[in-house]
Amino acid sequence: MIENNYLIDWLSFTIQSDINGIGKSAVKGFLERMGLDNLPFLEKETGRHGYNRSMSIQNYINIYYNEVKFNEFDEDNAEKLDRIIKMGIHFEFSGQGCRILEQEKSWLDWFKILDDLKVRYSRLDIALDDFQGLLDFDVMEEKIKKGEVISLSRTRNIDSSLDFKKAEKLDNNGNSKGKTIYFGNRQSLMMIRFYDKKREQEEKKISCPYSFWQRYEIVLKREKATDFINKLKTGVDFAELYLKVLAGLIRFVDRGVDKNKARWKTSEFWSDFIKGSEGVKLKSKNLDPSLDKTIKWIDESVMTSLQLLAEVAKMGDLDLLEILKNSKIREKSDRQKSMLNEFDLLNEKQKQEIFNKIKDLAV
Repeated sequence: MIENNYLIDWLSFTIQSDINGIGKSAVKGFLERMGLDNLPFLEKETGRHGYNRSMSIQNYINIYYNEVKFNEFDEDNAEKLDRIIKMGIHFEFSGQGCRILEQEKSWLDWFKILDDLKVRYSRLDIALDDFQGLLDFDVMEEKIKKGEVISLSRTRNIDSSLDFKKAEKLDNNGNSKGKTIYFGNRQSLMMIRFYDKKREQEEKKISCPYSFWQRYEIVLKREKATDFINKLKTGVDFAELYLKVLAGLIRFVDRGVDKNKARWKTSEFWSDFIKGSEGVKLKSKNLDPSLDKTIKWIDESVMTSLQLLAEVAKMGDLDLLEILKNSKIREKSDRQKSMLNEFDLLNEKQKQEIFNKIKDLAV
């Protein structure tokens, strides 16, 4: 029987330094310090995520950076140069890229190297490859339809930030091409995906040597990824920590008479799967700096302009506040959606701090 396998299936981070920490020469310097300078990177004059250059190995490893001509910058666009410097250099390792890293060093050794480089982690995907059929997606879906699953918040109450979603593709004959069960979304700091890896590989015309292969993936972003890595560095077993994180996010239960679902008994299949693990909560930031900056920007740059407009509107017998209330609601940007999701993950005390800052706008 093939052994199940716990793994890291995505790693991305940014190295931010000073003016010398941008450009191709800086990338090559960082690769040398990481011991990856011997790999056959392809240089491209295009980038992503706001960067204008990239280096890659078959999209398994992608490095994004900015190449700039400093003589193009003067006092008028010094702010733009400062932003480019702060962007640093961004590294992305897909699942295949992570396998390349594993051939070179252990993960603990990698994290020590990355600590020395003072990286800022942006995403870490941790996964369990199940070759033995530990979970039955049909049973899970039925439980979800009956409301017999709990997404856990810090207080172990129901948390709407990890909403359930299912995706299923069908072929021309109506047969399933693979089912995916999601908790959370792409803007969340944490998201869970349960999916049929074998069907996914076959759909991509990739030969799969296994008769059964399901993957259970947890996507961790920013401080969640950092906290998981920090816990690993203390010597905690990877599999044990994975199960504790999963147990701290969702729980399948058997219906009880208590009105509080949190007191319902954990389903036997779920208890067996997580091996009775007690849930662990990964750290959240103390305060959402993006939201904090937005409030500060409104206070310093917007309030006086609004007050001026209100005075002008009054001269025309117009009520600016009423106009704003009735204005067309525009769709939020991805960044604004992310800010809203991050706010939802703050505890009540942290949320109250934000509310107080909003109140202070009137002072």
